[in-house]
Amino acid sequence: MRDKNPVIMGLIGALLLSTPAVAATADDFTDFPSDWSAPALSQAVENGLLNGYDGKINPTGLLTRAQMATMVNRAFGATATASLSGYEDVAPTDWYYEELAKAVQMGTFQGDNGALRPNQPITREQAFAVLARAFVLEAEDTDALNTFPDKGEVSSWAANAVAALVENGYVTGSNGKLNPKSQITRAEFAQVISNLAGTYVDQSGPAARMVAGNVIVRGDAVSLDHLTVHGDLILADGAANVSLDNVRVTGRIVIRGGGEGVQLTGTSAGSGTVVANPNGTTRLDASACDLGTVTVQSDLSIDGKVDRVLVSESAHITVEKGAAVDAITVAAENTRITGNGKVSSVQANASQVTVSTQGTKVSAADGVTGIKAGDKTVSPAKRKPFPLPAAVPAEAAPPVGAVPPVGAAAPPSRTWWWPARPSWWTWAGASSWRCASPTATAWKTAP
Repeated sequence: MRDKNPVIMGLIGALLLSTPAVAATADDFTDFPSDWSAPALSQAVENGLLNGYDGKINPTGLLTRAQMATMVNRAFGATATASLSGYEDVAPTDWYYEELAKAVQMGTFQGDNGALRPNQPITREQAFAVLARAFVLEAEDTDALNTFPDKGEVSSWAANAVAALVENGYVTGSNGKLNPKSQITRAEFAQVISNLAGTYVDQSGPAARMVAGNVIVRGDAVSLDHLTVHGDLILADGAANVSLDNVRVTGRIVIRGGGEGVQLTGTSAGSGTVVANPNGTTRLDASACDLGTVTVQSDLSIDGKVDRVLVSESAHITVEKGAAVDAITVAAENTRITGNGKVSSVQANASQVTVSTQGTKVSAADGVTGIKAGDKTVSPAKRKPFPLPAAVPAEAAPPVGAVPPVGAAAPPSRTWWWPARPSWWTWAGASSWRCASPTATAWKTAP
């Protein structure tokens, strides 16, 4: 997460960002504004995100879906493309065909019902969802939206993404509102992406400097050393080979690239590390690093030493010979852990997990199946059954903010909070119970 009150301790040497020799500037456009949007538009132009057309930047023009896809592709240095054969409204002769193929490969654009709607102006909630996917941002809940009177207008599919941008301070709304269904202008989008990333790295930079805000490394074969980032460091899709030496990141290290190798030495990530590479396996080599929990959403090959790994999406993790991982927690089905390296323990909290590393202690959570350690099946540890009362338990005060599940079959007078097993319970008669956690939306039959 971005440091919301960063302090720039020092600025030594030339800028990390290497702009092309023919990079455009604000002076190249006859309609360049002088209002609130000027700094963000200047940054977008200078970093190659916006090119304008016929000498104009068109700041108040509505941003189309194809234009936004192009801007995000440029920001992340994306080059890999996906097949668009499943989409009916794009043709190879369209100027945006390759850009949309890149966006689909990145996972930022998904379309629906076989359509990408490239020429349709993009709405604010759609734009926020695209950015949340690109920057791998998720919210634990949508409470951050509660301060906006129009929160109910946010589509359910976009609510988590919008909340993630709000709670991290990237989106603050306009006149106290989110306006999720409104279309976004080119200037407004430039401002949002400027909030998300203030510095772009295209080539190796100087030593001993500090940067405030998030940094995107989009160039290949980039080496950074003795750098402090007060925010997130994103190794983008175009960064296939990156070396970080004594780099301190107060936020997250987000790895979307690294197919040819990410070498980390003496590097730390204050809010953990995320591996989410849409283009294949990331090769991570870590030495004397403090990466926090490495959350894995795509295939990963590990060299060196990693303390904690959390697999949140189905992946193949290879621990190479000589490498070591202390603990891996698996929360996604169909995960494989292989290699000749050492993994001390694996906790399988999802089904269909296979572990073939030698000497690994494998544990299975209650209710999961298909857990294999080598050629042996691992069964969940048996636990003593929790005794259920023969009658309705005494009422007790639930946690502040907790409410019974919506659609409870029993009337409120038949619903109780049970502190001995913190949860909601409803009595169905004949010693039959149904229960739900404090945040559940539905009841389940009591075990």
